[in-house]
Amino acid sequence: MGDQSFPSSHRLLKSAEFDAVFKNREFSTFKESLLILAIKNKLSHNRLGMIIGKKNVPRAIDRNTIKRQLRESFRHHEPMGLDIVALIKPGFCIDSRARTVISKTFEDLYEKVI
Repeated sequence: MGDQSFPSSHRLLKSAEFDAVFKNREFSTFKESLLILAIKNKLSHNRLGMIIGKKNVPRAIDRNTIKRQLRESFRHHEPMGLDIVALIKPGFCIDSRARTVISKTFEDLYEKVI
């Protein structure tokens, strides 16, 4: 099994980093209330930022499950030097298909980048 860590160097942590992705987005994809935006960065690895609001996903256990699934899908793709923001909109499916939706959305994003 590969490295399952998610170090801070692979995360978007600052508000300015999120703002840069929102203002300068080069790639985007949307499926079933999951919006993923991305821009190229000058690093050799991808960085992920997640926005999962309490209003959109009220239960903490569901928010944490979604975050875990987003990180898992993020780790399974090759580094392409992207800053990625995943945004959960109201109505996101929190059931057995959530993992499939997340995985498919990331695949669509990476196809657009290639």
